Amino acid sequence: MLLFFAVSVSPPALFAATTGRAVAGGTRPRVLVKSAELPALREALKADPYRKNAYQAILADAVDWSTRPIVIPARAGHYHDFVCTDGTRLVLPHEIIYGNGPPEPRSYTCPFCGKIYSGPKFDAAARHAQHSALIQAALDLAFAGRIENNQQFLRKSAEIIVKYADAYPGRHTGNTTGGIYYQSLDEAVHFISLAQAFDLVADTGVLNDGQIRHIEQDLFWESAEGLIKCGVGGNWGSWHLSAVGVIGFATGNQRLIDYGITQFKKQIRDQLGSDGLWPESVHTYHFYPMRAFIYLADAAANSGIDLYHWQAGPNRSLQAMFVRPLEYVYPNFQLPAINDGWFQSWLPLDLYEAGYDRLRLPEIGWAVSELRRSRAGGAFPSPDVVPMWTVIHGIPAPADPIAPSFKSTNFDNIGIATLRLGKPATQEMMLTFDYGRFLGHGQFDKMGVTFFAGSRLLMADYGTPSYGSKILEYYKGTASHNCIMIDNKNQLPGHKNGLKYFQPLADGITAVSAETTETTPGVDWTRTVALCDDYAMVLDDLKSSAPHQYDCLFHAEGTTVSLLNGPGRTIPVLPALSASGIRKLPFAQYLTSGEAFTARAGSFSADWKTISGALAVHLAAAASQPVQVIRCLEPAETGTRQIPLVIQRINSQNAQFATVLQPATDPKSAQADHIEVLEANGTKSWRVSSRLWVDTWEDSSKGMTRKRAKIHP
Repeated sequence: MLLFFAVSVSPPALFAATTGRAVAGGTRPRVLVKSAELPALREALKADPYRKNAYQAILADAVDWSTRPIVIPARAGHYHDFVCTDGTRLVLPHEIIYGNGPPEPRSYTCPFCGKIYSGPKFDAAARHAQHSALIQAALDLAFAGRIENNQQFLRKSAEIIVKYADAYPGRHTGNTTGGIYYQSLDEAVHFISLAQAFDLVADTGVLNDGQIRHIEQDLFWESAEGLIKCGVGGNWGSWHLSAVGVIGFATGNQRLIDYGITQFKKQIRDQLGSDGLWPESVHTYHFYPMRAFIYLADAAANSGIDLYHWQAGPNRSLQAMFVRPLEYVYPNFQLPAINDGWFQSWLPLDLYEAGYDRLRLPEIGWAVSELRRSRAGGAFPSPDVVPMWTVIHGIPAPADPIAPSFKSTNFDNIGIATLRLGKPATQEMMLTFDYGRFLGHGQFDKMGVTFFAGSRLLMADYGTPSYGSKILEYYKGTASHNCIMIDNKNQLPGHKNGLKYFQPLADGITAVSAETTETTPGVDWTRTVALCDDYAMVLDDLKSSAPHQYDCLFHAEGTTVSLLNGPGRTIPVLPALSASGIRKLPFAQYLTSGEAFTARAGSFSADWKTISGALAVHLAAAASQPVQVIRCLEPAETGTRQIPLVIQRINSQNAQFATVLQPATDPKSAQADHIEVLEANGTKSWRVSSRLWVDTWEDSSKGMTRKRAKIHP
């Protein structure tokens, strides 16, 4: 839970009308930015180097396109088809983006393996990039034209819009039929930009009345009617409704405005989770519909309607969609990549700048200040970043912001718990535990964990590569997660969260426990995870009336992993796995360099090390019986990079695993080098030992307890 004790300022004056109906029409521009705000914006771009720098990219794109010939490509294909089988995006030369280069059919190269692809599917996917670049150019030209009072920019933007009206093949008749984009989703995304561009140029004299009617009736209204028919379910619906509403504001169509605002409120009420998170995934799919909502909310705000503060109930508001992820994000602002979406996902600065400008909440101001200071995610920019938001909304953040107080949080609708110790970011450890039911964009990873410590993500969920990749099946599968895989099969989708208890931080520990019988027929599995000052503990108890192969999987960032059979004892090495042995591993086609070992006492340890030999993660494990230990390499965020995977395997009717996860040890602490599973009078406990202390853990229906005994040399 995030606590903030500063007093929030009053809503900005632009929200004088917080209820009522937006009125179609009014002085242009009125969608992306208000006409009355243009003079102040011009001055801000002169005085503020930060916003001026963001504007330079927009201006450069406008200059680049201002003299180029404009040719509208044929209907676009699917963005996610433009990938290699390993998930790497293919190279699209700039001359093709600009409508030059060789005619179709063309060939496209994977930058990693050099494989060449060709065919109608890839040409159509390349046209997607061409359309997107053209529409972005229309917006950049229109915006820069208004800022610079440059008629050449405005005329070129108008030319692009008119040519889209001429070329538009008709509305979407289904999610992937009709329209100029393959998906109605993509058309909604990009037609918002096109409508914003139209609003910026419509009253500048570069379009005559006949062209304006042609654009409104044959392009925007036609497209909007198709998007309405495509529905408002899920994140596609968020973009459909927002595009319809923005088109309504841009063209002065009251019916479309009313539709967008009404459907926005219904989605917030009925589809946003009661925990304030979008129930598909958080790292990508919470912010994806939220971006759509901001386009609509900005257009509404410019006409006097406040959607930013409107709420359907506790945690069901656009404001909550900004605040709740602050309690979910890792301390370095990277977002846990649980379920489908992109691994390199960070708290989106451009989006939070818009939120701070509109809401002025201190916690959002703190996030903006920290993101600007740390430039978190700068090496991996999101493809969804909107520089225009930084230009328009990039107001100064608090100079000395007050950091919120972060605590362990249970997001009970999506079914993900975050465990934290409440320490400063550089000292914080954090676990995520995904106990939730299978939802849209879900993966087969119930009970999966991730582990953050030492200012970096050590044990990750790698999310999803491009949806068009053959390797996608591996990332969605159980084997790619820090999880339990049973009988070499993916889990079945579950419909229950199964939470047993959530224990906030008390007496130095925080914990969460869940149970499921849905992932594998006939198997009852309880996983409990706990976090204390030195390490994380993961406890698994699996029961069945029939024997099963239980694989307890853990991977970590590192280049090598070494194994010991208890303190200081090398594990006896079995013969390296043969090709037939590797084929028996879960999703073996994606694993390499397999070796098997025997931990006869059921206890062993593993050290993940970096290329320099430094320790990254230490694992100590114990099981209810002897285990076979397998180490191999598996894909990380794409198939082009691999990391070490350790599998603990038990073939039995029942199995218990106890695993300690510890970051590179502070010299003042010590590695947990031994675990024992104890049972007395029907009560199970675990003893974790190091050279400095012995911890005894007990789990009850109410939660976990830990007692530490110091060892004095």
